[in-house]
Amino acid sequence: MTIIEQIIAKHSSQQSVKPGDIVDVVIDTRAARDFGGANVVKNLIDNGLTVADPKKTIFTFDCNPGGSDQKYAANQHYCRQYARETGIRVYDVDAGIGTHLAIDNGLSWPGSTFVSTDSHANIMGAICAFGQGMGDQDIAAAWAKGAVWFKVPGSVKINLTGKKPASVTAKDVVLNLLSIFGANKLLGYSVEIYGEETEKFTLADRITIASMGTEMGAIIILFPTSSSLLQELKLITGKDYQAVTADADATYEKTFDIDMTRFVTMVAKPGHPHDDTSIETVRNQKIDSGFIGSCTNGRIEDLRAAAVVLRGRKVAPGVVLKIVPATDAIWTQAMDEGIIQTFKEAGVMVSNAGCAGCAAGQVGQCTEGWGGAGHRGGEAVRRDQRLGRQEGQAGEGSRHHDCGGRWQRDPGVAAGLQGEGVGHAGAAPIGRHHHGLAERPPGAGRTERRPGDRRGHRDLTAVSVRDRAGQRHGPSEEARWGRSGGE
Repeated sequence: MTIIEQIIAKHSSQQSVKPGDIVDVVIDTRAARDFGGANVVKNLIDNGLTVADPKKTIFTFDCNPGGSDQKYAANQHYCRQYARETGIRVYDVDAGIGTHLAIDNGLSWPGSTFVSTDSHANIMGAICAFGQGMGDQDIAAAWAKGAVWFKVPGSVKINLTGKKPASVTAKDVVLNLLSIFGANKLLGYSVEIYGEETEKFTLADRITIASMGTEMGAIIILFPTSSSLLQELKLITGKDYQAVTADADATYEKTFDIDMTRFVTMVAKPGHPHDDTSIETVRNQKIDSGFIGSCTNGRIEDLRAAAVVLRGRKVAPGVVLKIVPATDAIWTQAMDEGIIQTFKEAGVMVSNAGCAGCAAGQVGQCTEGWGGAGHRGGEAVRRDQRLGRQEGQAGEGSRHHDCGGRWQRDPGVAAGLQGEGVGHAGAAPIGRHHHGLAERPPGAGRTERRPGDRRGHRDLTAVSVRDRAGQRHGPSEEARWGRSGGE
């Protein structure tokens, strides 16, 4: 079986499963954010449901940790009151991004299952776990039953061959993949990534790539565990985990062989995450604001890379740079290492941990929040923003960071630094991608939904594609989707 088939089979008391099977899947950790959390509670109460296992159930207040409007603050407190009554743990406004907290606190682990009102819950693929974002009714069902039903997706295998260029980072890797596949060629698939170079990817690298599986239309991007990943997880969580890999005779609907030596440093332009271009094509383009953070690039490695560039420099007049660590623990580590001081001396606005740029009214937003015309510097703003790149960083393979959005180039905030050359990192709004099929509370019935067609802008050039019969063909049109998830 493939990785996702193994995980689903293990959590559904099945000897084996295959694509198309619909099974009840036991969920190891069931989360709701402040976005959608109050509706989860309301669905439970309205349907006379109780929480199956409070010890496996959590709230994460990451979408609007500042409680920037009365409705959000009221919803958060509504969830707190419910948590007090039921014994549910709350990762409150001071904790950080729920998916990162789940990884760092051992609430999600290789081979486990995780659901949340966060549509980027599939970030768990970074540690070879199954994570899915779902809507409030689906999450309420998971809380009440401890399981939800899923249709087993087909699997795609991507082999990254060759040596990764020194100047290419994890964000470049996923932007190159987006340039190849667009937002719908992997629609509805579970994607497994292999290659000698991927074995070297750190947890932070894997998180960056896996977090953008949503933008690629994939159910999830899964990295098989490596010895280095298991060691890194042990250092973070103090726990020993078992390796998770696909069976040698696993069957994939498609296999792609992609030459990494052809990958280049990339930026995504405003409009769509797959509207990518080489950074060389947009050099010397003035920026107005920059953002480093989100679930894609808020790890300590990202902050360290940004600090290297910012140390001894000032953000240029007229440029606003905002940095938001993913979790409070990362914030504290950055403070202990002197990174926060470097940011403050450079004139950076540093905020408390959270999702920041992906939520309306939060640090990093240019205009409206998720889905709005100006989301991440989208239509309402149409500003090209760039985090430049120091030469010294290129040799170290520094990671990429958001600049008004999730799709941008890297900590070289040199574009916004006095005396440095300018460049580009385009902010790009994205639509809602949602994953899996889930049981809903009594009376709600079952609904399947497919996202709108999202086309990539480049054919599969320099990519060898094989299906089971060895024939080239387009993506499956049978991808089936569940109720909408959260931000």
